[in-house]
Amino acid sequence: MVMITECLEQLFLPLQNDKSCQNMRYKYYYCKLIRPDLIDYLNQNQIKYELWGPAGVPKYTIFSLWSSSPSTESHIKSIEALCGYTPLTFLEFTKKDFEQAKFMVIRSKNQTIDITNEKSAYITSCEWIDPKGHLRANHICSIGTISIEKEPTIKSNTALWVHSIGFSVFFADYRVRDMALANNLFGVEFKEIFKKNGTISDKLYHMTTNYIIPTEIIDFGHGEKVSKCPLCGRDQYFGGTAYQLHLDCSKMSSEIDFYRTESIWGEGTTEPKYIISQRFYRLLKENGLAGKVVFEPVVDISRNN
Repeated sequence: MVMITECLEQLFLPLQNDKSCQNMRYKYYYCKLIRPDLIDYLNQNQIKYELWGPAGVPKYTIFSLWSSSPSTESHIKSIEALCGYTPLTFLEFTKKDFEQAKFMVIRSKNQTIDITNEKSAYITSCEWIDPKGHLRANHICSIGTISIEKEPTIKSNTALWVHSIGFSVFFADYRVRDMALANNLFGVEFKEIFKKNGTISDKLYHMTTNYIIPTEIIDFGHGEKVSKCPLCGRDQYFGGTAYQLHLDCSKMSSEIDFYRTESIWGEGTTEPKYIISQRFYRLLKENGLAGKVVFEPVVDISRNN
């Protein structure tokens, strides 16, 4: 019980103290095996749920709780005590959160592309052999020209993808490139990509930037896990599903529309986080190019000083 109480205190504290994120809320998501005592508890407390299972045979109870409700903390404790179930935690943002954010982390949601020339497209460091004899690397950075297995199908509102092994490479289709050029977005580069047959793609580009956010302006201590690369000793950070990036945005230029952090994020192989400006965000939304993309408002710590 102590562990769940400490966890809840850590989760609710930012909402109480951080003026820049008072509109957001935490979603506590459950997808657990059906138990009669849990169903009774949910019914007694009028918590909506659904039963789901493969081939139409119910096997799991699915429901969510939100930090905006004053009874949520009590329910989480009671459910943990009743059947040992703990939730997955996610951040949910309001329209106001997105409108007020100077910058946002951008992630592609389950939209991936295979690269065929990983050995020449990447420089790796801190390499090691896993128990199955495969060569692994703790740090990867993209370099040179990228070749892809095949071009994705261009859909109406899906225009952004990432490399299938991680987020170290961001891809954009020609609509994002044309939009960025037409609106003079600054800091965004679109590099040519080769198809498997050796010809240059006229649909897809490697979207990147040379503007790197120094680690010194990242405000750590907001729930991220910290580990060290066992080979070089560099710090590596993992935020999880309820993590929100905190930056001193006064040290960033409002003229630049696309940033990335250093490759310090991840357990195992590290990757950068990609950051877009409010202007870039609005253009993607207005042009219907934000499908399968997740935006996470950055907390500007300079607003609280």
